[in-house]
Amino acid sequence: MSTTRAVIGEHDVVALINPVERWPAGTEGTVVSNHPAYKTVEIVGIEESGDDMLDYLPTVATEDLRLVWKAPPPSR
Repeated sequence: MSTTRAVIGEHDVVALINPVERWPAGTEGTVVSNHPAYKTVEIVGIEESGDDMLDYLPTVATEDLRLVWKAPPPSR
């Protein structure tokens, strides 16, 4: 049996498969920078904290992400 992994792109919502920095597995965020080997994921929460925005933008290996929601293609 084979499985096909969804291609994760910019603006897709993803979940962390493994903990990354201070974020536990299962944390969800939106891909804001797309590279084949890694994605920069924006984690919601900066609005409620005094932290630097960069603290909410971890870079995560693509294989460590699970697609939660696929952004629709841009309309033309």
